[in-house]
Amino acid sequence: MLSRTKTLRPMEQRNERSDERTDFAELLVEIARGDEFALATFYDATVRRVFGLILRILGDSGAAEETALDVYLDVWKKSSSYDPDRGRAIAWLLTIARNRAIDRLRSVGFRR
Repeated sequence: MLSRTKTLRPMEQRNERSDERTDFAELLVEIARGDEFALATFYDATVRRVFGLILRILGDSGAAEETALDVYLDVWKKSSSYDPDRGRAIAWLLTIARNRAIDRLRSVGFRR
């Protein structure tokens, strides 16, 4: 069960339309502090894009699902390494997803 250290409303329900960059960056700060609810919110807001990218690279939905879970495990472990001065949080996330998918593709290729 996810603990709620603070209440976050889904992005589409917020009264103020904040910049995506700020919202995702704030979520990554909370994730780095161990906030599981922030990770769930981040996941819900980004999983379609992550899964879509991985699926295009791998071409297999089962492998894409597993790889997407690996991506969010990386987010949980490495969120403190995100630097907003170097780019948007979504770009950071999609880079992780792309790299994971390519690593998976290479490992499968080497096995064949």
